[in-house]
Amino acid sequence: MLTESVYTLSHTVNAPRSLLQWVERGGLEVRHLGLDNVRSVLAYAKKYRDLPMDLADTSPAALSIETGIEHIISIDRDLNVYRLPNGKPLVNLLQP
Repeated sequence: MLTESVYTLSHTVNAPRSLLQWVERGGLEVRHLGLDNVRSVLAYAKKYRDLPMDLADTSPAALSIETGIEHIISIDRDLNVYRLPNGKPLVNLLQP
């Protein structure tokens, strides 16, 4: 997700560097997908096989399962389609 964010901001001269500096200062925790996360991603891919999805679509849900964080910031508008094990959707703070 960080890679996509930097790419999205790349059309503005200082924005990518500012984002990375903010991360460096601790403004954002960068998490890596481990084997358990990959298993969650595969489970989502199987469950939602009729929908177009990629790793960027399912990784927030997989990391939410691990961390318990259900409120995220994403430019993806379709994340509310995917349900967490408790039946709730991820809450995208950029969506009304």
